[in-house]
Amino acid sequence: MSLTQIARPFLLRRAKQIDRYATDAQEIQLKVLSRLVKKGAQTEFGAESGLRPDAGYDDFAARIPVNT
Repeated sequence: MSLTQIARPFLLRRAKQIDRYATDAQEIQLKVLSRLVKKGAQTEFGAESGLRPDAGYDDFAARIPVNT
C-alpha cells in the first residue's frame, strides 16, 4: 500500500473543508465572530465597552474601536 493510498481519505476530507471556506466564507466568519464576541463580552474590556454576548457584527463594530 502506497503513502498516497493511505493519505488520500485525509486529504480528500481536508480538500472539502478548504472548498467550504471558499464557498461559505461569510457564514464561517460570522460564526467565528459570534464565538469571539461571547468570550470577549466576559472580559473587563468587553464589559466596559457594553459588549453583549449576542452582539452581531454591526453592534460589535459600533462598540469596539479599531486599535492600531
